[in-house]
Amino acid sequence: MYAIKKIEELSNLKNNWDGLGAIIPNKDAIIMAKKMVDILYNYDLDVNWVKPFVKGGIDLLLISNDNKKWCKIKIDNDKDIGICLSNGDIWFIIDDFYTIEDSLDKIKGWLNG
Repeated sequence: MYAIKKIEELSNLKNNWDGLGAIIPNKDAIIMAKKMVDILYNYDLDVNWVKPFVKGGIDLLLISNDNKKWCKIKIDNDKDIGICLSNGDIWFIIDDFYTIEDSLDKIKGWLNG
């Protein structure tokens, strides 16, 4: 699976990976991102790209089939999860996958609606 492979590749990064002091995604962020990808897959949602972010953590991006809408899921090194839709909706989930599953209906509806 593309997303899992990309997440695993992030474990090879070193601090300052961008030359500007970026922090690597830690083990917790990597584990949480893999769990998130599995949950998304079970909801028939595919991750289009995976990127580290400079303050430590991982971004997952999902794009609608018509390429007009997107959802970014940000998992930081504290395992906090932020979700942002291209319509401007933003919400946060802190280390609670029961709540994230509730959020997935909203994400799926947005991307497929």
